[in-house]
Amino acid sequence: MPSSTVCPGACNKIARDLHDTYVQAVADYNEAGVRAASALNRAIEDGNDEAAAAAQLELDDLTHPDTPEVVWTAGDPIWCGRCKTRIRAAWADVDQLASLLGSWADGHRVRVAGTGERVVRSASPASPSPITDLLDELYGTVTRVEDEWRDSLGHLPVRRGTRRGAHNRSTAIAFIVEHLDTILGVPEYADLGHTALRWQRLLQAQTRTDPVVRPRPGRCPSCGMIATLQTEADGITKCKNCNRWLHEDEYADLVLAAADTAVISESRAARGGRR
Repeated sequence: MPSSTVCPGACNKIARDLHDTYVQAVADYNEAGVRAASALNRAIEDGNDEAAAAAQLELDDLTHPDTPEVVWTAGDPIWCGRCKTRIRAAWADVDQLASLLGSWADGHRVRVAGTGERVVRSASPASPSPITDLLDELYGTVTRVEDEWRDSLGHLPVRRGTRRGAHNRSTAIAFIVEHLDTILGVPEYADLGHTALRWQRLLQAQTRTDPVVRPRPGRCPSCGMIATLQTEADGITKCKNCNRWLHEDEYADLVLAAADTAVISESRAARGGRR
C-alpha cells in the first residue's frame, strides 16, 4: 500500500498504475484459488477422482503475482514541489481563461456560431447562458476558499457586494496562489490541487485553447519506448505509453543527454520523418 505521505499528483501515476495492477492481480489470484479449492472439495465429496485431479492441477498451477518495485514520489508535505509548480500555473491559467470565456457572455461580444474565433459586437444585454453558470460555479469555489482561509488567518472578511464579477474572482485566485504552498499542506484543502487542474482542463475545452501537442524525439526514461514523447503548451514532456512526465531540464538530462544519434534517428523515423 502506498503511504499517506506520497504525492497525489501526476508524478505518481506510474507507481499508482503498478500498484493497482498488482492489487487486481492478487485479487484474481485469490479468487481463482477459492474457486479451485471449492471445486476440489466438491469433487472429493462426490468421489469424482477425475474432477478432483483437475481441480488439484489448477491449484498447483496458480502462481502468486510478483510484488512490483514501486518507487513513489513523496509529498512536501502532501504535494511534491513539481506538482505544486504545476498547480500554481494552473490557477493562473484558470484566471486568464475564465476572463476570456466571460468576455463571450458579457453582453458585449457574442460568438458567431460555426465561425470559430470571429465575434460581433452587441449592445443588448446577454441572456443567461451555460457560460454564466460555469463561471458562477468557479466564482463560488474560489471565493469560498479565500473566505475560509482568511478566517483561519484571522483576517477581516472581504466586502464583495452583490456582483459576482471577474475582479472578485481574480482577487480570490490571486489570494489562493499567494498562500498556495501553505493551503496545499493542509489535508482538508489538499484536493485544491486537483480542483485547479480540473478547472484548467474544463476552461481550455470551453475556450478551445487546449495545449498544442507536439512530438519530441528520444526514448522515455521510464518505459524505454521511442516515438512516445510529446510536449504540450504547459512545457511538460509526457510519454503516451506510461504517462511519465518530465520538466524541460529533466528531458535534457534523462532523454537527450542519455540518447545517442541512433535513438534520435529511430524516433524521428517512427514519427514519419517529421523534424
